[in-house]
Amino acid sequence: MYLVIDDGLVHIALVSLSIVLLVISLLAYSRRQNTRFLFLTLGFFFLFLSQVVSLYEVFLLSDYLVIIPVLGVHLSHFFDLLMLLSFVTAIARNWGSTNKGAVDGF
Repeated sequence: MYLVIDDGLVHIALVSLSIVLLVISLLAYSRRQNTRFLFLTLGFFFLFLSQVVSLYEVFLLSDYLVIIPVLGVHLSHFFDLLMLLSFVTAIARNWGSTNKGAVDGF
């Protein structure tokens, strides 16, 4: 017996979880308004956008991919790249400036 989970259901769950992460990061940024939390929040915002585009592709475009014509890149992949760059920037922020290489605030 196999558990059948529709692809659309998985994408709805991904969008829902990305909203939760975005809200948590917005609350964290509102408490500690520094650039590290700003980049973390941006990363989760790009995750949310990527998942919304994927959901749109599954439900409305029958799994066709949305492409940025000028770049020739899938829109969701572009958001994934921006997400990873935001996370790397947040982690690398002030790396090694204090506590013998430890990252401040973590």
